[in-house]
Amino acid sequence: MTKNPPYKFSNRYYYAEVYDVLEKLAESVARPGMIGVDIGCLDGSSAWSMLPVVKREDGTAYLVDWFRGSPDTVVGADWRMDNFPTGEVIFNLLENLRIDGFDKMTLVVAALSDWAATIVADGAVDYCFIAADHRYTQARRDIVAWAPKIRPGGVIAGHAFETRVESGTEDWQTMMNNCEHDLVNNAHYGVIRAVQECFDSFEVEAGVWWTRKL
Repeated sequence: MTKNPPYKFSNRYYYAEVYDVLEKLAESVARPGMIGVDIGCLDGSSAWSMLPVVKREDGTAYLVDWFRGSPDTVVGADWRMDNFPTGEVIFNLLENLRIDGFDKMTLVVAALSDWAATIVADGAVDYCFIAADHRYTQARRDIVAWAPKIRPGGVIAGHAFETRVESGTEDWQTMMNNCEHDLVNNAHYGVIRAVQECFDSFEVEAGVWWTRKL
């Protein structure tokens, strides 16, 4: 992603290191006809490390969002559920996709992220990045819904993983007490708990958790 892209992105940018990790993961699973998925796409900023790889490989991208925001969460220009500009965000996403011709190989799915998984075959996805609801129940639901969709050798990943939390520690109790909130003490405890429960082994780099399906 360029430093000053001509896209209509909100102010929801990740650090440059995050985009580097996502590009590396997408490249690691690149193959002709590949399928890439971005969950919680908003206006597309998190997908822009994956889309060029999918386009080069004549593949298909699925960008998923219900475009209404999430409880207890602020995105974009102070957008919350009660003032989320659904039409503006969808319009900007479609315009962003057209700039580089990504619209010709992308399906935009306006739906709850776990339900959207029902339209994709098991074992078909090469790359899946989850950046939707950070609260534990929904974060775990997203992982459970999309993990079976990953092909052997494919990657499932997500953001907002600040630190591992060991069982029995004070941090563990803090996590258990706050995992149904978005952000507490600069940690997304819902994501952390969901990932640690769902995967025995995973990597973390620049706040991105990821694992490769065997």
